[in-house]
Amino acid sequence: HGGANDIITSNDNNNNKDDDDNTKDLAVQGRFLLCMVALLYGTLNVSLRLVYQLPIPPSAAAMSATRGWIASVCFLPLLFLAKKPSTQQDQEQQQQQGQSQSPSNSFLQWISTPLLLAGLELAVWNALAQGLLNVGLLSTSSARASFLTQTSVLLTPLISILAGQSIAKGTWIACGIALMGLVLLSGGGGLVLAFSTGDLLVLGGALAWSC
Repeated sequence: HGGANDIITSNDNNNNKDDDDNTKDLAVQGRFLLCMVALLYGTLNVSLRLVYQLPIPPSAAAMSATRGWIASVCFLPLLFLAKKPSTQQDQEQQQQQGQSQSPSNSFLQWISTPLLLAGLELAVWNALAQGLLNVGLLSTSSARASFLTQTSVLLTPLISILAGQSIAKGTWIACGIALMGLVLLSGGGGLVLAFSTGDLLVLGGALAWSC
């Protein structure tokens, strides 16, 4: 009996070790993906500047439509590859809840009213952010638009405070450093305090992105 307990304890320790290793691997993977997101987001305005410096730049509608369709295509595999229950326990739990295990139903369980409402809200904010930026770029310099767009770094914690959240002091320091870096990267384009219509549109896009 004592030997059996030792075996069970040893198995539990091994399982806990495996879980810890898996958690660390997932953490490393998550940080790597976040770094890739930061890289892509950081090159966004540079790419837009190059596009709008072309002799015949695309219209705001064409730019928004192209980016929207590309983003939609990227999300489609995640929907159709919805994870099915991998263990018998998960399958029994879904059977008790009256859920089928077919791939079609696995996909359909993603479609729910809260998910659709949340997706619709995000779509509205994203459309406003990208649309206002594209229209604003038609009447303001790309360097200035690049700076004004990144003011979302400061707008996001401000909106969070209005929503009742607390912001750490270190976050404000990081926001200040980020804004100073943006001023340098934009070539001083953000230092002029006079705002044109295009500037206001870009600021509106930054506000929508923060929301």
